Amino acid sequence: MALSREGTSRFYYEIYQETSTGDFGIEVARGPLFRCHTNILTRVPGFLGKVRECGKPRPRTVEEGSVVEPKEFFKERGYTKLLEDIGFLQFSQPIERSAFGDPIAKLNKRADPLKPGYTTALPLSGDTGAVKRHNPFFLAERYEVECECEVMCELLRFIYQGKVSHFDAKPRNQIEKKALCQKMLALCYDAERFSVDALFEQLLGWFGARAFIDVGERNFADAFYHLEHFKRRCTEEHSRNFLIETVTGDMLAGREQFKAVTRDARWASLPVEFVENILNFDHLPISSESEVLNLIERWNAKADQPKEWLFRPLFCF
Repeated sequence: MALSREGTSRFYYEIYQETSTGDFGIEVARGPLFRCHTNILTRVPGFLGKVRECGKPRPRTVEEGSVVEPKEFFKERGYTKLLEDIGFLQFSQPIERSAFGDPIAKLNKRADPLKPGYTTALPLSGDTGAVKRHNPFFLAERYEVECECEVMCELLRFIYQGKVSHFDAKPRNQIEKKALCQKMLALCYDAERFSVDALFEQLLGWFGARAFIDVGERNFADAFYHLEHFKRRCTEEHSRNFLIETVTGDMLAGREQFKAVTRDARWASLPVEFVENILNFDHLPISSESEVLNLIERWNAKADQPKEWLFRPLFCF
């Protein structure tokens, strides 16, 4: 039976638990392990394939104490929103690490013969004649991926809940605005890398419609030139085309946004193809042909562009 969005939303909070019903492990390098659900991840075509392609296979059995605990990791990194998401986690841990655990008993810790995966096997005798309990938390697959932990959590939040917490952020000062812009860029890069196309499109829509207002002129200009550079790293052709269409179109549709980008010193570093795409945009907010000539002149401010390239932008009008 297909799961509704409401149903998958509830399962999102399970991925942080050691007792999760998830069967697909995604472990962030030098970070925590998320126990995800294959039947939910497959709802995003391409995501599982990219994890398998980019990830490093890891043992499917998770030994106790072999991975970083999410709560401590989030505290250390200052992930406030994620800490709110796992506020319940201390009550869903195995009893020896739960908030209900007896602190005195922890001092006299012995192997629990009833715990999942318990075995009487010893290094010397091996498995011969040993008793081993079934481990219901044994993973079907487990991969370690190179990705920022907060970014992976937001990708998984989108897959499970259809939303991203960054869209609701209200930065109050320049530091928070810069941080939000950097988080959005990082999320955009990895949404494309892991083929979460719906989120990638939403993020580009945010850069085109809201970024200038939410993060300010300077951060908006930084985002524009970062995205221009990112087109070289896109893993899919359709993603690259949509990125170029957004950066050379929607992000420059407003007069203030256009001025923030074209008056930046990095304007002269744009490749000629990119300048042509910008000048071919039907809703470019320019008032005269002389302004186009000024744009081309600033683009060639160092007089280092080949002569044949100088004529190409002129043919856009």
